Amino acid sequence: MRLNHLKGEKSPYLLGHAKNPVDWYPWCVEAFARASAKDKPFFLSIGYSTCHWCHVMERESFENEETARLFNDTFICVKVDREERPDVDSIYMKVCQLMTGSGGWPLTIIMTPDKKPFFAATYIPRESRYERIGLLELIPRSNYPPIHWIKLMNIFCEALTGNMADSDARQNFPRRTTYIF
Repeated sequence: MRLNHLKGEKSPYLLGHAKNPVDWYPWCVEAFARASAKDKPFFLSIGYSTCHWCHVMERESFENEETARLFNDTFICVKVDREERPDVDSIYMKVCQLMTGSGGWPLTIIMTPDKKPFFAATYIPRESRYERIGLLELIPRSNYPPIHWIKLMNIFCEALTGNMADSDARQNFPRRTTYIF
């Protein structure tokens, strides 16, 4: 069995994901450099060892070969133990709360290689159900040409941070996000 980049980590939570077919990286410089070099977005998953829904998502999606192939083809995947990196968890939990109005774990963030989030959620089922988009539908939708989503995300990030002083920026702000996902 092939182990991913979590094989040398100390966290029991991260080590539990080392055998997943998803090519997980820990939160590290190597992952960010790889995302930039490959011009791929990040799939950031934050959880902890006693989180029920974290383990459900692992069983449904991260251990599944079909879903893992989608993850590996589309993203650079980063797994974080919130108990080991509360600083990272705190930042991206605030992002999730701003973007969705709620938060929780597992925390899922999809972001550009330069760490600009453009999607946030908590538990995501493998298949769409109960009015929740599933990973099998979400992942292919997030594989847009990089130039397109980087431009859109820069506009979105400017709006989130309040840098919308000029009327041109306000006028160009997307009124709906259906073309992103």
